Amino acid sequence: MARKHKDKVDYFPLDVVMDTDVRLLDIRFGLAGYAVFIKLYQYIYGQHGYYGEWDADAKLLFCSDQNIREDERALVDEVTDWCLDRGLFSREIYEKYQILTSHGIQAQFLRITKKRAETKIDERFDLVHQDVGKTEASVDKIGITSRRNTQIKQKDKLKPKGKEIDKEWAPETGAVGPEGPHDISLMISDYWNHHVAEPAGLSSVKKPACWNKKRRQAVQSRLAEKGERGILDTFDRVFASDFLTGRSGKWQADFDWVLKAENFQKIAEGRYDNPKQASNESYYDKIIKGGIE
Repeated sequence: MARKHKDKVDYFPLDVVMDTDVRLLDIRFGLAGYAVFIKLYQYIYGQHGYYGEWDADAKLLFCSDQNIREDERALVDEVTDWCLDRGLFSREIYEKYQILTSHGIQAQFLRITKKRAETKIDERFDLVHQDVGKTEASVDKIGITSRRNTQIKQKDKLKPKGKEIDKEWAPETGAVGPEGPHDISLMISDYWNHHVAEPAGLSSVKKPACWNKKRRQAVQSRLAEKGERGILDTFDRVFASDFLTGRSGKWQADFDWVLKAENFQKIAEGRYDNPKQASNESYYDKIIKGGIE
């Protein structure tokens, strides 16, 4: 009797240092959201190896299998939408076939199953072979294997022996270890661009490798004072503020203005929040009349 073909895999690698988008997910949704994300990957790898059905019935079964209560299921949808928006899952494939997959997942599946007699990906869902000619590091999102780690390993091979890394600012490696300033600053700039600047029509910022010393120092100072979550929460206040985004006037805040110590503190305290009652003159109404510091 012929042996039944096996699609699913029994394991997948999980990096110690995660992709920037995954770290943002962790900050945005906390441990509960991160747990949902990992469970989704377990579901995908454990169902068909490189994809998992994700229609209403599949969601219901997933929540039941994970003992997720009905009042907690909104988090599953929020995490899934985040992953689709950030490219951690392919939105095109999801909308067409109601499945969750990605180039990174498929590439990882092929690596894990390379010793099998037969391994193939359904042509309808195939994202790997659509990217022929691209390097693995440039398209892997994610398997879960960080494309940043792959790039670091490749650059380390090319790095001249004996050449020391600038420990204050090493643009490609993140300076001292996985939590180096560039890696965190990349996450911060990415969050500003995607969650504040683009939707609110504010000025975006370039990658940290292009930053001047003044901007780098401002970011490091705010990190030391408030931490990653404090910065992202303050960015959320910027996006919600009619005054800072220019929805109530012509002036708009930019990345550097927000990160100035005095401005950052005022934003964090809610002094630029939208007024609750029009009868009481708000702080930013006074700023409009008197100008901006």
